[in-house]
Amino acid sequence: MLRRGRGRGNPADRGGAGGLGAVLALTFLASLSTGAVNNGVFFVAQEAHGFGRALNLALGLVVGGVYVPAALAVGPALRRLAESRPGVTTRRTLVALMVAMAGLAALPVAAPAPWAIWVFAALYIPLMGALWPIVEAYLSGGRRGPRLRHAIGAFNLAWAAAVAAAAWGMSPALGLGRPLMVFLGLGLVHLACLAPVLRLTPDPPRHLHEPEAPHPAVYVGLLACFRRLLFLSYVLLAALSPILPWRLDGLGLATGWQLPLASAWMAGRLGVFALMQRWGGWHGRWRTPVWASSAMIGGVVLTLTAPAVWMTAVGLAAFGVGIGAIYAAGLYYAMEVGAAEVDAGGRHEAMIGLGYGTGPMLGLAAIGIERVWAGAQFAPTLAWLAVGVSAVGLALAARAGRRAMRPGRPSGKVR
Repeated sequence: MLRRGRGRGNPADRGGAGGLGAVLALTFLASLSTGAVNNGVFFVAQEAHGFGRALNLALGLVVGGVYVPAALAVGPALRRLAESRPGVTTRRTLVALMVAMAGLAALPVAAPAPWAIWVFAALYIPLMGALWPIVEAYLSGGRRGPRLRHAIGAFNLAWAAAVAAAAWGMSPALGLGRPLMVFLGLGLVHLACLAPVLRLTPDPPRHLHEPEAPHPAVYVGLLACFRRLLFLSYVLLAALSPILPWRLDGLGLATGWQLPLASAWMAGRLGVFALMQRWGGWHGRWRTPVWASSAMIGGVVLTLTAPAVWMTAVGLAAFGVGIGAIYAAGLYYAMEVGAAEVDAGGRHEAMIGLGYGTGPMLGLAAIGIERVWAGAQFAPTLAWLAVGVSAVGLALAARAGRRAMRPGRPSGKVR
């Protein structure tokens, strides 16, 4: 990260400043806000400004389109600034980010017009892209091996729980017909983040350089496979999230209950995170991508085509289990194969960002087909497109896994 290792001792081992507790507290609070933006902004846009399927999908394109360059460019730029300016530390950078994000959250309330939603998304998402690499530097700094795996497992549970909690926390404002009040809540959450930020060390602890433990050869193939599945999972998520308000409206579900029902996929993801952190029976097994991708694809199809609310909830929960398992396994194998061989963090985030940017195009394509093809209906059309894209994604994932396992390929070399 910026500058590491000032002072004595390893603060990653302590519960105080710079310890895991402060990192997880920051992760939970920040995920309440950033998770609400990624998943709830579409419900707010529909209720506050009448955004329909097309506008919400276009908004999803903005969210996804700025994520990748933000994560890859804004974060490193902030780090270079901190390295070149005396007195600028990682912790102070985090303070500035929290204040800026809180200020941006007030924009849609101060200017209650549709353009403010677009400007908010275009400016807030780059700051999110700068935030999480910094948080992850505090998470990983000074930790390796089992301690790092434990920390990442706790990190996954913290942010996944916060995203689900945010869905329930936003529902009262939507149910009362005051959707823009959600943004005031986001701003207050970012200001609350200052408390754990100030408990961190000025800069993340040093990364430890230890000899890499040997990993089973099958992990190389599984990493290649899950990397492609990770991209596919976020394509499907980004196609589904913007049209969920429309889908739940069509089922007759009251506005105040739509986000809680939508949180079913978040609860499914949280549950599988907890399971996979505690149960190691999925390690090194090719059946894991099979059941994970089956749950993901079956869940999204059921969500789009189910005729009843309870069936939609089942579909969302299955979808969450599938994408959660893919995320957890992909991160695990990236970590186990070794950072010296694979740029685990960068490629992991790139797959997520590319998926966010690609997914809304499926929904827009379904709208186009509905308009030009007599008899075509949006939800079944999107379901067929999702199945088609998934078939291609599964084929590419299987091919990548087989190629990575070919004799003669150096262990750990995954593209």
